[in-house]
Parts: sequence; structure tokens; C-alpha cells
Amino acid sequence: MSIDANLIYSGMLLMNSAIKRDFYRKKPQKNPLMQGENNNIKKPSGKLQNHKIILHAKMEMLNLAVKIQQQQLENQFETESNNQTTPKYTQFEFDLKSYQKELETEENGLQYQFEVKENGKQYQQYQSQNQNQFQAKENGKKHQLMQELEEFKAKVKWAIHLDRKQFEFWKLQQEEEFIRQRDALLHAYNLEQDLKHIQEQKREKDRPIYTLAEDLFQESLQNIEKNPKTLLLLLSPPIITNDTATNNQTITNNLKFPPVEKKLNQMVRDFVSYYAQNHRPIKFKAGEWITKKYSDESATDKLFRDLKAIPTLILESDIEGYDYFFKIGFWASNFPEARFENILSFSWKELLFNYAKTRANNWYLIREKAIQNGENPKTIDEDSDDLVDIYNHNLKIAAKEERNKKRGMSLEMMKRSYQILNAEYEELREFLGICHCIFFGLFADEYFLLHQSIDFLQPPLLPKALAYFKIWDKLKPQETQEFLLSIVEFYENIYNILAETQPAKIPELRLDLVQSFIYLPQKRYALKQIAESSKAWFKNQGLTRSKNFIQQMTLEMTRQDLPYAKKFNQCAVMLGWDNSYYIDLELIKERNSE
Repeated sequence: MSIDANLIYSGMLLMNSAIKRDFYRKKPQKNPLMQGENNNIKKPSGKLQNHKIILHAKMEMLNLAVKIQQQQLENQFETESNNQTTPKYTQFEFDLKSYQKELETEENGLQYQFEVKENGKQYQQYQSQNQNQFQAKENGKKHQLMQELEEFKAKVKWAIHLDRKQFEFWKLQQEEEFIRQRDALLHAYNLEQDLKHIQEQKREKDRPIYTLAEDLFQESLQNIEKNPKTLLLLLSPPIITNDTATNNQTITNNLKFPPVEKKLNQMVRDFVSYYAQNHRPIKFKAGEWITKKYSDESATDKLFRDLKAIPTLILESDIEGYDYFFKIGFWASNFPEARFENILSFSWKELLFNYAKTRANNWYLIREKAIQNGENPKTIDEDSDDLVDIYNHNLKIAAKEERNKKRGMSLEMMKRSYQILNAEYEELREFLGICHCIFFGLFADEYFLLHQSIDFLQPPLLPKALAYFKIWDKLKPQETQEFLLSIVEFYENIYNILAETQPAKIPELRLDLVQSFIYLPQKRYALKQIAESSKAWFKNQGLTRSKNFIQQMTLEMTRQDLPYAKKFNQCAVMLGWDNSYYIDLELIKERNSE
């Protein structure tokens, strides 16, 4: 009976797979109990013995299969030797050897597993003992760890406590330092503010006007593009409201200088508006003057140092006793220093007395004329109410005054107790306002005529303004004459300067003055200026002016002189001249047509 070695080999492979599935689920590890010489391990018995028998049988069967396969291969080798084919034998021999080694490895593993299971009780005892020892050590270690942890917590807690105390201490130090720095800063700030306040107070006391120089400069910069030639106007009235430096006490004879600030501001403001309407920009700072502590050159120089770049006109007036002083401070942008002038002075008391005498005398003349017309004197007196006694009293004082004058007594030697009505005080305010307006106009005209570029020169406007506001009607004849002389002399001085600086333009400039003087109460001043204009023209031509100068100019003029000739004829019309005094423009054109 022949046995197929392949079947035996396949059966051995299946058996090997089953053994591997049952006994080799985990790779065997060395057991410390099986190491060393003192380990008393008994030999395997029972089930382990049966397993060894099975394994031995497998080995025997394997050896038998090997022998059978070898016999078959040898026979096959002899049969196929001529064909030189040996791969099957070689591959089987290789597989057989590999499987044999695998079986030996499995046998060793089984032997190890059998020994482990046989000695399971000893291992479990060792494991239990080892586990108890480990548990004891673990508990001891855990206890030690817990103890160390508690100690660490205590240290941490104490460290936190110390840190907290140190932090609180540091925080306290920082707060104290902050308070010190804050107090130091506040102290420094307060000192700085006090210093500024003191400086501001000093500046407040040292400056006569309310607005700071910086503010005035700022205003000028804002208006420089719109009105680059603006003139700043400041007014310092004789009495300033709430100014402790002003002497505002009652004077003898129950005379008290009246408040005039509002009246002056209003009258000057009207003139300023008129100038602005005629293209002469003026910046009037009414109510700007705050104290009379500084006055005259002192106040002007102080303001000039701060405002010298801003053209400025100061109208300043003061009272001392019964005397009234009117002064001017003035500078243009090119002035090296401010100009200060005492313009006029007078006794405001005498003005009031003169107003009282004039009013009483006018009342007396009206009363006498009414009596001549048949009216009853008693009725006239009754219609005059309580003023009758005042008028009669003032007439008696005036008569006594005239008698004392004839005796050679001065006014200071007389006791004159005129009774002053509110009407007299109002006349005084009006007169002071007129003074301010006239001198404002004169210096404003100088500024726009003498201290501007040639293309921006403006002819005098004051004479026309005085006529517009009917100022001449408000003045006494003597006052009118005095003001006329002052005005004409002022312009004469300006045009004499222009004759030196702009001789080529002076003939036409004097014609501008003619057109201004036309508005004066007396035309003789305009006539004089037209004569001066013709003299300047002849001088520029290098000619001698003859008696019949108008005909002479007609013969000498060329087309280049036509603008001057036209303006000359306009002045002649304004003066009321007939045609014989006109320059013949057509003749000049015909003669110079070629």
C-alpha cells in the first residue's frame, strides 16, 4: 500500500495551523520564576504529557513522510535525469526544511507554555506576593507623595501670602509715589497758573486797552486779504465807566463833567461808517480803552511796541480840573516810532457857562420881541415854567461878569454861579464829539493819502463828511472859523509833502483837494487850491505862469494833458465859473491831431 507524501504534508500543515490557533495567540515571554538555579519546577504531567505524545507522533509522521517523499523523488530523479529538471525536488526540500524548523520552534514554544501552566500556582503565588509588595510600596509612596504635596501646598500658600504682603507693600509704595508725583504736578501746575494769572493781571494793569495784541493781530491777519489797508481806530474818552483811575468826583459850583463815552462812540462810529462806504476801511474798536492809568505818550508808546505792524489811530482825551485835553496817537506800518500830538485844550467849564449865557440871552431876546409884538410879559414868563428863574439868574451873573471885566478883573477873580441845564451838558457832549470826528477825519485822510502806495491814494474825505452830517450848522461862528483854519492848514502840510515826493502828480492831486474844499463853508479855500494846481502844472512844464493862465494852458497843452484839463474844468464847474474860465479841450485836440 503506497502513501501519498503530499497528503501527509497537507495534513501536517492543517495540524500546524490548529496548534498555532490554540496555543500561540500571544508570543511567549520569559518568566522570572523560571530563571536561576534555585527554581524547583516539577516535570510536566497529565494533559501536558498527552500534548507531548501528539507532538511526537507528528514528528514521526513527518519523518515517515519525508522518507516516502525522498524515495519518490529519487525514483523521479532517475527517470527525468535525461531531461535535466530538478526544480520540484529542490522546492520541496526547501519547504520541508523550513517546515521542520518551524515545528522545532513550535515544540520549544509548547514546551515553554506547558511549563508555565504547570507552574501556574507558583506564578500566581509570586504574582500575589509581588502585587502585595507593590501595593504596599505604592501605598507608602502615595502616602509620601500626599505628604510632600501637602507640604508643597503649605509652602505655596505661604509663598502666596508672602507675595501678597509684598504686593500690598509694593502697591502701597506705588500709591504713595503716585500721590507724591500728583501733588508735585498739581503744585507745579498751580504755581504756573498763579504765575500766568499774575502775569495776566500785570498785563491787564499795564495795558490800557482790553483786547490783547495777539487778538488784534489775529483780526488783522483775517482781514488782510479783504482790506489790506485797514486803519485801526481806538478811542480813549476822558471818563471810562468802572475805571478807578478816572477822577469822576463832583467839582465846585455843583459842576460835574458829564459822561460822554457813549456819545463819542456813536458820533465817531457814524463817521467811520461813512468812510467805509467811500472805500476807506476803518476798524473802530469802541469801548476798547479800559483805564486812564496810562495816557499820553506812555500809552501810545506801549501800544506801539505791541501793535507797530498795525496802522493805528488813537483819539485820546483827558480832563484835569476844568481843563479838557485832546490828543492824538498815530502810526502807519512804516513808522519807526509812534507820533503823538497835543491837538487842543480848553476849559469845559467855560463852555458850559457860555452855553448857559447864550441860552439865557436868546430867551431874553425872544421875550423882548414877544413883548414888542404886544404879548403880556407875565404870560411869557408863565409859559417858560421854572426856566424863567434860571434864565434871569444866569442873565444877572452874566451882567455882573461883564461889569467886572470892564473893571479889569479876570475870570478867576470872579465867583460865577451859573445854573447849568441838561441842554448845556448835551451841547458839551456834541462839541466834544465834533472835535473827535474832525480830527479822526484829518488823520484818516493823511493815512489814505500820504501813507499808501501811489495806486491806492485816496483824496481827502473829511470836508465832504462834515457837510454830509451838517457839522457846520452845530458850531458857533468862532468855532467854525477856528476849525476851518485848522483843517486847511493840516491839508496844506500834507500836500506840501506830496509836492516833494510826487511832483509829477501834484497838479492833479491838488485838483482833488479843490473838489474836497468845495464842501467847506467858504469857497475861497478851494479857489486857492485851483490856483496852486495850475502853478504846479506850469512848474512841471518849465514855464512861467502868466496872468491869463487858463488861455496859456490851452495853448501849451498836448493830448497827454487832456485828463488834467478835463478835471480842471470839472473843478471850474463846481466853483461856478463861466465858460471863459474853461480850458478849451477841442482846441487842444485839433492842434495836436496831426
